[in-house]
Amino acid sequence: MKNKNWLEWTVFAVGLALTLSIFSYLVYLGLHRGEQPPTFRVTIGAPEKVPDGYQMKVEVYNQGDLTAQNVQVEVSAGPQKGNFTVDFIPEHSGVKGWVVLPEPPERPKGQVVGFTAP
Repeated sequence: MKNKNWLEWTVFAVGLALTLSIFSYLVYLGLHRGEQPPTFRVTIGAPEKVPDGYQMKVEVYNQGDLTAQNVQVEVSAGPQKGNFTVDFIPEHSGVKGWVVLPEPPERPKGQVVGFTAP
């Protein structure tokens, strides 16, 4: 039987260290997962003129520790309203969507008007 050289032992040690590190991190996340319900931050980009009206990029970020499902986002600018629904937003992550309003919006505001969570 041939003895392993230093390169083989080094590769084995690095692989073992990486595997144990990832496993330990996943166990830590599983044991210390928070239970804060979904809370949202909605950011609206500058309106851009398009053939159908004025288009705005909307970013919705879930700051909570739980995944939000069926997230209903509404953007209003005076009497104008636009909305869209996102299937799910995982914890501590965000999604982007677009809203089109027929008239130039003045001070648009975005909010989440409904969602479900496990």
